Amino acid sequence: MFVSDAVGRTLGHYGVMILSRFPFSGLWLFTMESRMGRNLLVATMTVNGEKFAFGTAHLESLDSAPYRASQLSTAASVLNLPGYTRLFMGDFNFDATRNFVPHKLPLENDQLAVKFPDYVDVWAVLHPDRIGYTFDTDTNAMLDWMRHEPETMRYDRILAACQPRCTVDVIEMIGTEPITNVGDVNYILPSDHYGLVCRIVFIDPTV
Repeated sequence: MFVSDAVGRTLGHYGVMILSRFPFSGLWLFTMESRMGRNLLVATMTVNGEKFAFGTAHLESLDSAPYRASQLSTAASVLNLPGYTRLFMGDFNFDATRNFVPHKLPLENDQLAVKFPDYVDVWAVLHPDRIGYTFDTDTNAMLDWMRHEPETMRYDRILAACQPRCTVDVIEMIGTEPITNVGDVNYILPSDHYGLVCRIVFIDPTV
């Protein structure tokens, strides 16, 4: 297993980390415009002769749309790597269907198609009939403290821009079940967000 930061020097309050079964060929941490110390982490590697670039970030929280827009622009620019299969993922801190400020337009999610035109939102493509809330006070006991203000949002995304030899064919939500065998407590989940896992497969582009 390869870890982007084994001792946590770069993490701070809102750090991001990449774990991989394959060795990194490159690893970079980019400072983004932020009031909260948000960074973009990018790892590159080669698997089966295909070059991959993985970027992850935890975008600015709450009523901070201009900061998130700037952070998305940074990620789009950094991940502009021709010849690579590229994935950008993380907690985007805006929902897919509504804004932090109700009824305010344009929809924040719409900028993904503009800034990442050759990427697909993997969940939306593979599960068009499922909303896919990753932050859900109705089902996640780790959000019991928010019961007085219920919130269901699809904050977390995986965007993918695949080269012809690759495609993403599966994406599922994880961390939706309690962790068992933790004393007498049987409601602890891994996080107050549900996670996402996707599968990248190699294909023959000539078929």
